[in-house]
Parts: sequence; structure tokens; C-alpha cells
Amino acid sequence: MFKSVNKDVWAFDAEWVPDPDAGRRLYQLPEDTPDAEVIQKMWEEGGADEENPMPYLKTTICRVISIAAVVRADKGNGEVALSLTALPHDAADPEHTSEAEILSRSLMRLAKKNLNWWGLIHQKQTLKSFCSEL
Repeated sequence: MFKSVNKDVWAFDAEWVPDPDAGRRLYQLPEDTPDAEVIQKMWEEGGADEENPMPYLKTTICRVISIAAVVRADKGNGEVALSLTALPHDAADPEHTSEAEILSRSLMRLAKKNLNWWGLIHQKQTLKSFCSEL
């Protein structure tokens, strides 16, 4: 049950992928091991089998590649607007696709607003993991 709902509400989802650099360090693989081989090793060590060849990996060995949110904004005159926002805006620009940039920009946006913020994946693990990356 909600006790109150702020004027703005963001329902977000973060997309995670295995981080080959973390996999190389964790499994002590040579630096020149191709990313695809590192990720395959990560899935194998994470319990991959025929039925589930790409199991969920702990977020500590993954990196955030995007964050999207549905934004509900109260316009103040009885109207409510819905919009979609996402980072990175330009996936081709390496400056905006780093995990640090995505997390920093997302949190800076949130810090400027008084809103409710709801994560959508893995039993509330998103927000806990998201904040632990800082």
C-alpha cells in the first residue's frame, strides 16, 4: 500500500551485461582473451547448462549498459503526462556509454527532483545494486 505518491514517479529498468574485464580478473584469464570467450567462461562458472546457457550472473561481475524509465508527471491542473527517458542517448558515443557516466547522469537527474523511484527487476535488487556501484 502506498502512503503517498509524489507529483513525479519514475519506474525504471537497468540493463546489465557480463563485464569481460571483471571476468578476466575473477577467473585469472590472460588479458588478450577475447571478450566472447570470457563471457562464455562467466556463464559456465555461473551454472550454465543446456536448458539455461546464459544464467543470471551476480551484478557485481556485470556492468550497466542502459537505464530506461517511464516518467509519470503531474502537470498540476489535473492532467498527468507519461514519457519515456533513457540513457545513453547516443549509444555510438563512447563518452556517454560508460557505466560510470550512465549511473552518474541518472543519479544527478534524480537528485534534482522530488519523486518516487521504482525499480523493475530482480526483486528490488536493481536499486540496491545500482547504489552499490557508486
